[in-house]
Amino acid sequence: MSEYLSLKSATAEKIGKTQGNVTYRILCDEAQEQLFITITGNDDGGHYSDEIIPFEHIEKCVEGMKVGTYVASKLFFKAFESRSNNNCGFLAAILRAEELLAPVVDGVRKHVVNSGWDSWKETMLTELGEPYEPPVKTKTIPPVPTTKKGGQMQRVSNPNDVVDLGVRALLQLRFDQLEGVIDDTQFFVIEADDTVDAIEAETGCAIVTSWFSDDVFGDDDFVPSFDFIEEHRHCFEMMFNTSDDATVVLIVPKLERIDATLLSLCRQFS
Repeated sequence: MSEYLSLKSATAEKIGKTQGNVTYRILCDEAQEQLFITITGNDDGGHYSDEIIPFEHIEKCVEGMKVGTYVASKLFFKAFESRSNNNCGFLAAILRAEELLAPVVDGVRKHVVNSGWDSWKETMLTELGEPYEPPVKTKTIPPVPTTKKGGQMQRVSNPNDVVDLGVRALLQLRFDQLEGVIDDTQFFVIEADDTVDAIEAETGCAIVTSWFSDDVFGDDDFVPSFDFIEEHRHCFEMMFNTSDDATVVLIVPKLERIDATLLSLCRQFS
């Protein structure tokens, strides 16, 4: 017997710089006492977490806030266990679609807390549900080239392919540490002609932009989207968990010819 009942399947318009829709479900337990939300699709193929989120975790994010309070998408970061970049914005879009949040005219990723959260829960828990089985996760790992061709970034599958000895040593250490699960992680070594825009486009990682707000690097309220950054003797190491079982690591050498904005961000946050 299914652990969950599906009460509603719907679509929400994405917010922020991207366009399109996300699909989602409102679920409850068999006793119809607890609600859950799960993201089930993204029409542009970007990463998101499909974990089943207890609605009480979402409520805790706005606990104590009065109706009409302005909030940013990043507020819902703690509702998730996974660290996928799109989670907060997608959940905020869903809460807007359910009219629990309302948009702010002058803030794309900012919202107003609406009234009616308790009545919404009561209404949802009276809906007729059908058994819901969460999809079984499958893992698709793209082919990994080892050299830069046709303007592509340098994606590393063998540390010995890297010329810089300091960077090579760090990569060899990481490959040894991740033995057996290395296919879950993609390593990129940033080169002189790799612009920040190109890095964001190819990796899908938000670097100087943020998935949590409209702020960009240099703004007072900018919050970086990476999960980890560390300074080493020869380079910076920046890690993004892009989905439940996939990670991107950017190795940024300490060289003058590397994008100045990227180096500045690394120095500030490492």
